[in-house]
Amino acid sequence: MSPHLTPPAQWAQAEFGFAQLGDQRRNQRLVNIAEHLAASPGGTLPQAFPHWAELKAACRFFGQRGVTFERVAGETGAQAQRVVGYYTARRWIEEYHKALKSGAGVEASQLARADRLEPLIAVRAVVAVRLLSTKLLARSRPESGEAAASFGPTLLALLEQKLGPPKGGWTNQNLIRAVARVGGFIGRKSDGQPGWQTIWRGWQRLMWMREGVETLQRT
Repeated sequence: MSPHLTPPAQWAQAEFGFAQLGDQRRNQRLVNIAEHLAASPGGTLPQAFPHWAELKAACRFFGQRGVTFERVAGETGAQAQRVVGYYTARRWIEEYHKALKSGAGVEASQLARADRLEPLIAVRAVVAVRLLSTKLLARSRPESGEAAASFGPTLLALLEQKLGPPKGGWTNQNLIRAVARVGGFIGRKSDGQPGWQTIWRGWQRLMWMREGVETLQRT
């Protein structure tokens, strides 16, 4: 799994494009739902799907008999090994579960039935791992620039317009801190590194800003 903050559509395709739900349209629906959830982390389903038709389709998807945790997460040995690999750093498991419980918004999903919650959790679980990975990127390779390459010029331009160009360029650390600042992180010397909650709050706001720019360009 890539630790970069890739756009939601690209991330959803990479993480769930392998799913085999028995129907190609159902497979594509999973990718579309994952894209919406990644673009609205921590929100409720109505926030992720503001249009009634999309919300109704998502709820219907989670209620289908063929949509199970195992099929969404992957059934083959290679896919299972890939998922198990997320847990190798055991000291982060507690923080992962915290991200899944609060940051990824499982409890706020407003789904009451277990058979609908399970496939949602399968999607949110990968979102939670991605949350944690973005936090670790700035710690493990702070002076590298992989994250900037995955953001693209539009998002970098938006960050520069809002916060100004960073000293030292768009390193992983500078980029993650900038995204977190958009999400409310103050960034004082005594504050330490930003957590996954402010990073994802900032990422969501950055997605809104990009959507606004794209809307203006179409008019």
